[in-house]
Amino acid sequence: MRGNAVTGIPRFLAGGGETGNLIRAHGWASTPLGAPKDWPQSLATLVEVMLSANQPMFVAWGQDRTILYNDAYAEILAAKHPAAMGGRFLDVWTEIRSDLEPLLAQVDAGKPVHSDDITLIMHRRGYPEETHFSFSYTPVRDETGAVAGFFCPCHETTGQVMAERRVADETRRQRRMFEQAPGFICTLRGPEHVFEFVNDAHKRLFGDRGLVGKTVREGFPDLVGQGFYELLDRVYATGERYIANGLPARIRPAPDAPDAPERDCLLDQLARMRA
Repeated sequence: MRGNAVTGIPRFLAGGGETGNLIRAHGWASTPLGAPKDWPQSLATLVEVMLSANQPMFVAWGQDRTILYNDAYAEILAAKHPAAMGGRFLDVWTEIRSDLEPLLAQVDAGKPVHSDDITLIMHRRGYPEETHFSFSYTPVRDETGAVAGFFCPCHETTGQVMAERRVADETRRQRRMFEQAPGFICTLRGPEHVFEFVNDAHKRLFGDRGLVGKTVREGFPDLVGQGFYELLDRVYATGERYIANGLPARIRPAPDAPDAPERDCLLDQLARMRA
């Protein structure tokens, strides 16, 4: 494996930023991996790919699963970096050993592992921290066909998951507030105006019509010809709010009484913003 004629460093170790420097300075000859010039071509190729990538990546190699990683993965390691370089993979992540061992057993059997969302409680900043990742473990075989290690590109999704959780919590909080509101409230979705939410006051006023999942035209066929469908179409198309006070409407008193006479209903307010 050819190296730099001046430094003697193998070409596959060129570049890589901080972690590239760390790998080049590491005393690999005293580790199970041995000197980089003697590394198998499969390991050398993976390390070269890893060091040139912007995505977080690491390689775990040999019986001890010695770990090498790039700058982006160093950010995931946080306080575990730089001590993690050249360490045993399960010793680096000892707090999640029980989560990782079943995955490593699959890799050792030659089976790739992939997850779009794994939840792990990591201790990488001195305290337990809920984290989320999408990742894949790809087994890599040596010249004899045996699994010699694995390659992992990954992406931390903790921020995204937490943001989505906050939005979901806020949505639930707002729904609880809407449910208890004295005035009727409903939320509609899309150009067909599909009901997503109807509070108790709405059901008391218009009857429990099983509106969620129905369009306004399906839930209130008695509004035909009164201009409400067209009003909602216009609000959705323009994104402009519409407010009305004392707007008259003729609505059947209950959905299960089709022969009952319609009654006048004054709608105190109709306001809708396009999502």
